[in-house]
Amino acid sequence: MLAQIVSTAVIGRITQHIISAIAQAMASKGVNMSEIQSLTSQIQRLDGVVDFWNRWYIAFVAMTVIFGACLFFVQFMSIRRSAERAIAQKRLDHLKEDANKESITGIQNEAAGTNERAGKLEKAAAELTAANLKLEAIIAPRRLSAEQQRDLSTLTVFSNRRVGLKSYASDVEGLVLASQIFDALAKAHIPIEDNRLTMQSSGSISFGVSINGTDNALVVELRRILGNLASTSTMPVSPSRAGISTSLSFGTIKSGLPVAATIVVGVKPIK
Repeated sequence: MLAQIVSTAVIGRITQHIISAIAQAMASKGVNMSEIQSLTSQIQRLDGVVDFWNRWYIAFVAMTVIFGACLFFVQFMSIRRSAERAIAQKRLDHLKEDANKESITGIQNEAAGTNERAGKLEKAAAELTAANLKLEAIIAPRRLSAEQQRDLSTLTVFSNRRVGLKSYASDVEGLVLASQIFDALAKAHIPIEDNRLTMQSSGSISFGVSINGTDNALVVELRRILGNLASTSTMPVSPSRAGISTSLSFGTIKSGLPVAATIVVGVKPIK
C-alpha cells in the first residue's frame, strides 16, 4: 500500500511536467496563454492538495502499521503470559491437591488415634463396669425371685410334711432370705420347724443354702426351686431321726411331725 502511495505522488509530478511542456508548446503555436496559465495554476493547486492528503494518508498508513505491530506484540505477550499463567495455575492446583491429601491424611491419622483412644477408654469402662457388677454381685444380699416364691407357695402336695428351716444367729442377710422361704412355704400350708437365728458357728461354717432330708421327692423339689442359692456345705449333716422332734424358734420350743426335709440357710458364699 505504501508503494502505491509513492507511485501516485510520482505520477502527479510527471503529470505536472507534461502539462508544463504542453503549455509551452501551445504557446509557441499561438494558443491562448492566459487560459493555459489558469489551468496550470489550478493543476498546481490541486497537486498541493493531493500532496497534502497523500502525506496524511501515508502518515495514517504508517500509524496503522505501527498500531498493527503493537497489536501483534500485545497479542503475542497475552498468549505467552496466558500460557505461563496456565502452567503456574496447574502447578498451584497440584500443590493444593498435595496439601489437601496431606491434610486429609493427617486428619485421618488423628481420627484413627482418637478412635483408638476411645476404644481403649471404652474397654477400660467396660472392664470397670464388669468389675463393679462383680463387686455388686458379691456384696448384694441374696433374695428369692418372684418365680421362686411362687413355686414354693404351690407345693401344697407336701402340706402334710414338716420342713426344718435354720440360719445363723448373727447372720442378718441369711435371716431375710430364710424369712422369704418361710413365708412362701407357709402359703403352701407346709408345717415349718422354725430355727432361724439359732445356729452357732463352731469350727465349720455352712455356705449357701443346703437341702437334705428323708423325703426324696420334697428334697428334689426344694433343690430345683432353690438351686441357684445352693452351695457346698462345710457343716456336718446330722443323721435324720424319725418320730417326734423338738426345735427352738426364737426361744420357743415346738413339737410336731418328724422333719421330712431341712433347709439350712448358711452364710453368703464369697465368690
